[in-house]
Amino acid sequence: MPENAPPKLSRARTGDLARRIAERRREIGLTREDLALRAGMHLEYLDYLEYSPTAALAPGALLRLAAALETVPETPPKPASLLPS
Repeated sequence: MPENAPPKLSRARTGDLARRIAERRREIGLTREDLALRAGMHLEYLDYLEYSPTAALAPGALLRLAAALETVPETPPKPASLLPS
């Protein structure tokens, strides 16, 4: 990938990422401001992630957000065709 190319973006099912971020944030008792600070991102960006049904983010941002939410990113299941027989 060229040095100045944009990072690949991760897109969850429509609205799923937004819902899961907000739900986990509330579970652990964080405000949006607290989470933004912990994740090292602007509050406006976190608002976009929590309220956008089509939110997408770079892998590094996803990892920072997962750490701030005291969780790990979910790995999608492998297609059956890739599983050992």
